[in-house]
Amino acid sequence: MNDSFSSSLKWDKNGAAIVAVLLYTLLLDAAIETFMSGAPVRWIVVLTITVYLGVSALAWRLNHPLWHRIGWPGRALISFFVLLGLLVATAWRPEGLILGMVLMGMSTSTLLSLVQEKNATM
Repeated sequence: MNDSFSSSLKWDKNGAAIVAVLLYTLLLDAAIETFMSGAPVRWIVVLTITVYLGVSALAWRLNHPLWHRIGWPGRALISFFVLLGLLVATAWRPEGLILGMVLMGMSTSTLLSLVQEKNATM
């Protein structure tokens, strides 16, 4: 195998792992900050993230074959869609833009504006 090709694969795998861990951290931050803000959607956010992280931890702990088959890129993708799904679901609730999910100190409306701005520049 070509050395540069195997080195590239190693960086891809490490990069995917870093992104997945970053997204796990963002999910945990969203659960904590939304709960601490006292938002009406706090229980939806906390329970969803707790179940997701709990299932992920259990799959890792039990060394489940699905855990290996998904790989780090799949874990990052699933975490991204869980985060995005929660953001959209909480925005649709009554007063969701004002009293919705909180992530990194930003409200739902600010987060959706950032997502929209990112999509507009692509």
